[in-house]
Amino acid sequence: MMRKLRDDFVSLRRFWVESPKLKRVLIPYAVLSLVFALSIQTYGPFLRSMVVCARKPQPGEIFTGSSHCSDANLVIAIAQAQEGRLVGMKLLVHGFAGPLLAVLADTVGRRPVLLLGLLGFTAAFVLFGCVAGLPFLHGSQSAITLCFLLEGATSAFDVVFLSMLADMTKPGSVDRATYFSVYYTVGALGEAVATRIAAQLLRWHLRNYTCFWLVMASVMSMVVALVLACVPETLPAPVLSSSPRMGKLSLRR
Repeated sequence: MMRKLRDDFVSLRRFWVESPKLKRVLIPYAVLSLVFALSIQTYGPFLRSMVVCARKPQPGEIFTGSSHCSDANLVIAIAQAQEGRLVGMKLLVHGFAGPLLAVLADTVGRRPVLLLGLLGFTAAFVLFGCVAGLPFLHGSQSAITLCFLLEGATSAFDVVFLSMLADMTKPGSVDRATYFSVYYTVGALGEAVATRIAAQLLRWHLRNYTCFWLVMASVMSMVVALVLACVPETLPAPVLSSSPRMGKLSLRR
């Protein structure tokens, strides 16, 4: 058993060292997986901080999750109901948009669809920060709903990254399974780190999440820059040239 684990580790290390394209894809994904998981785990605390009620907190009272309401039961009930509705709507939108994004990834290329998703999440994080920090948008349900709609309509990260890894290997190759294993390992590590960070944020009893969301948007912008600078288009040129859209462009030229 130990020998097999050692052999697997040596194999993964060899792939990491000898596959520069793999590193170019997985380094942005490592950052993205952390940010993506952390944003999901912060939905609840963020929505609790938006709850407003008639009972205002008094000095010395236990923090309820919102600096605008001292009724802990009410804060939790309202935030959980909102989170369930918003996440359900986001998943429903993603269910319709996901196949369309997958088709786009097979026609216009992997990178454009990946950049679309990254820019969509960046815009959503900035809007989250505005909702938390600007008085005229504080707790705006329409603005928060728009954030979740943006995330649901532009998220196709797994499809794009796995397609990129498949493009890098030959059909039926053993390398493909290894690439996928490394991909899921990186994603699991990102989720583990995100869980640790989310737990620390809860201990800090944040009253306002403006800075948090703006930092998240900044990190996502960094991922956009990494993709533009490092991640190559992996969709084979013959597939790109045979797509209907690319064919029209060729005729116009």
